[in-house]
This record gives sequence, C-alpha cells and structure tokens, in this order.
Amino acid sequence: MKDIINRYNATFLLSLALFAITVPIAANFSTVLLILSALSAYKINQSMSIIKGDTKKLPFIAICLIIVWSLVTFLWSPYPHKAVINATRLFILLIATLLVKSKISLMSEKEANLAKKILFISTSIVWLFYIEELTLSYPIISLIRESRGGDDYLNKLGKGASFLCLYIWPVSYMIYTKTSKRILPILFIAINLVFSHFLPMAAVELAIITAVPVFILTKLLGRKFLAILFPLIITTILMFPLLSLKVISPEATSQSSYGEKVPTSWYHRLVIWNFASSKIIDHPIIGSGSGSARYISDNQKTEKLATLPNGRDLMGSKLPLHTHNSSVQMWLEMGFVGIVLYILLLVGIMRHISLSQNKNLMAIYTATFTSAMCISLISFGMWQPWWIATIFLAHILCQLASIHNKEHDIKSL
Repeated sequence: MKDIINRYNATFLLSLALFAITVPIAANFSTVLLILSALSAYKINQSMSIIKGDTKKLPFIAICLIIVWSLVTFLWSPYPHKAVINATRLFILLIATLLVKSKISLMSEKEANLAKKILFISTSIVWLFYIEELTLSYPIISLIRESRGGDDYLNKLGKGASFLCLYIWPVSYMIYTKTSKRILPILFIAINLVFSHFLPMAAVELAIITAVPVFILTKLLGRKFLAILFPLIITTILMFPLLSLKVISPEATSQSSYGEKVPTSWYHRLVIWNFASSKIIDHPIIGSGSGSARYISDNQKTEKLATLPNGRDLMGSKLPLHTHNSSVQMWLEMGFVGIVLYILLLVGIMRHISLSQNKNLMAIYTATFTSAMCISLISFGMWQPWWIATIFLAHILCQLASIHNKEHDIKSL
C-alpha cells in the first residue's frame, strides 16, 4: 500500500472520497473536486505528451472554438463581462480535465484498483445517506433546510441527483469488471433509479429511464444502433427551438390529450423554451452574446405565463436566469455559429464512442452521454460551472472504469 500512496495519489483519492459529499448535499462542489483532482497530476513530461495528443482530437478543438466564439461575442453582448467569465471558466475546467485524464492514463493497475475501491466506498456512503433520509422522513435534509433557509437545499439536492444519474454508468461497469456477475451492476442501476424517483428532480429519473434502453440497444446492436441514435440527437439539437415553438408550445401541450398529466413545473419550462426560442430570430447568426439569456427578460417580473388545463393561471418569469436547455441557449446566445460548434463537439464525442470494439464500454459511454444530453436539454444552464464540471467528471470516471481490465480498448476521448 505504501508504494502507491504519495501526495499526488492521495489528492486524487481524496477527490474520489469526496464524491460521497458531492452527490447528496453539495453539487456545486463538483467544480472544486475537478480542480482538486487536477492537482494530482504528476510525471509532467509524460503527462504533457498525453495532453498534447488530446489537444489534436476533435472534442478539444471544438471546445476551444466555443471558448473563442464566446470571447468574440464580447463585442455585442449586453453584458460583455459575462462572455469573458464564461469562456475563462470553461477553459480552466477543460485544462483541469486534461490533467486528470493524463493522471489516470499513467496510473498503475494497483493505483487504479485502489481508486476504484475508494469510489465504491463513496458510493456506499451515498446509498446509506439516501436510505436513511428516505426511511426516516429526511431528518438531515430538514435540518439543513432550516439552517439554510427553506427550499434552497432541495435545489442543491436535485443538482446532486443529476451527478448521480451520470456516474452510475461507469461505476456499474467497474462492478461488472471486478465481479463478472451481470446481476450486480443491474441491481446497482435499479437501486439508483429507485433513489432518483424520490429525489426532487424529475429530470434525473427521466435521464436514467432514457439511458437504460440506450445502454441495452447499444450493447446488443453496437454501431448499428449508434447510427440511428446519434443523428437523432444532432437533429434534436438543431430543431429544438422550432419544436418548442410549434410542437411542444405551452398552448399545444395544454390542448393535447396528455396536457392534464404534465406537471405545472414542466409547463413553466415549456414557456421558457417557447419565449427564448422566439428571441433567436433577433440575432440568428451570431446570437445575442454569451451569458445574455438572463437579461433578455426581466427575470424578477412575475406575470401570467399560460392557462393550465385545470383552468388555473401559471405565474412566473418568462426567462429566469437561463433557458434550461443547452440547444435553445446556444442558439439564443451564440447563434448559428455557436450551434455549429456545439454540434462539432457532439460529433467528435460520438465518433470516439463509435470507435470502440467493445460493446460493453461502448454502451457505458453512450448511456453516460445520453444521460448528460437528456439533463442538458431539460435542465440547467450550459455555462453553469458546476454542471460543466459534473459532465467532465463523469467522463473522467468513464476513463477510470475502462483502464486496467481485460475489456479496455476504447479510444480516449
């Protein structure tokens, strides 16, 4: 044990241990975890060689182009400092991710196995926390809510749940490669799905439910299924503003046969998408500027937004803080140029996933990617640093899951 514990490994293992806190009660801490993990990088010469190889890959190039375009929108953004802040944050998190990836690539089998054990322990702590809270009527959550002021903590708990729906896939693969018993990862995913049902964020449960058939079909059909899934995702990204204006508008949804079954909170989301999509036409090519979404409407103004199927009025702001949809926000703030760069990033990720010769790894990466896209299209803002860090951490865990086992053959993203 002593031969694999040094200050660099200790820092990385501490980061994995802190997942136990990040998932249930401190989702915003994901940014700190990513930076802390980056400090564990060592063997600088070898790390730089790995990083240099990553910088030649399409996902890295696409993210860099998004950063540059965000900075360019500084010229016409109503709040130019937001464009600079968003670009700077993304750049820092990207560099941190490259450092962690290089760290994992250089890990010995003993180091990787120890890291996976720490992650298993963290997962067990998360489970114990959820079991205790669900069975005893949320004593810790209630206590924190009282000390922090009402529903704010429930919002943070929902953010933590979003991390949960991403990391279950690489962790389930770690369980499979360690035990070779198919029932254990299946139980792991099922238990986390049960937890997600009781957490205050329906998008997480939807993301897991969506990713399960994606995982199964990818495992069974491999690239044949990806050839259908990936174009579907790209088309959705391109067409979502049009869908929100014509197909899933609040009016069309309330008049549909399933309108009464749609939760009130989702109607507000439909209003946000519809309003933001209607504003894209003002600057369709170059967008209104990075970080401008929250300033397009008076987010402090409460007004009637729609009439619900039950006859009640939906009250709120047309566009509070962000669009809760990465496609609409990219179209709105960065225009057609931004959406092309976004699609370029997704194509790069999809291409590397499809290069795997191992259907198990391909399915894990695809399920994680699908979960992330599902959350990105119905919740959170695309510039929120904690959410960007969460996605990067999920990718890092996928890489950790894939090293030093008999099935490791996927190309590094």
